[in-house]
Amino acid sequence: MASNEKVKIRGSREGVEGAKRELEAMVGGPITVVSDTTADSKVMALSNMVARPEDVDDDLVESIKKECLKFGPITNIAVYDEHQHNGSIISKVLIKFQYPTSIVRCLGVMNGRLFDGRQVKAEYFCEDTFESIVAS
Repeated sequence: MASNEKVKIRGSREGVEGAKRELEAMVGGPITVVSDTTADSKVMALSNMVARPEDVDDDLVESIKKECLKFGPITNIAVYDEHQHNGSIISKVLIKFQYPTSIVRCLGVMNGRLFDGRQVKAEYFCEDTFESIVAS
């Protein structure tokens, strides 16, 4: 499978995530899944900003919020530790913007940006999943 090929995956969130993991194993690296539920989302996730989950602190979150406010109003921000199937944990800072247009501009600037020597990954995040995380 070439890195620029597009694959349409349909199903439940769990099914899509399972298919994503299988595809990542096949191609030997991360892939980005954009579905109807994320393309219109007002939520983005920033990852690869820290080496360990315990390195995410209030100062980092405040710094991210300050930078993202340049692109539009933020309605909520949360930290999410995503447990991987190999036992590792990826810390993500989730930002919910008031307007979808804000996220488009922010993604363009933040994705691939260097932070503390690490390349930041910025991507859409499912709004329903975000609301579940915030509610728990």
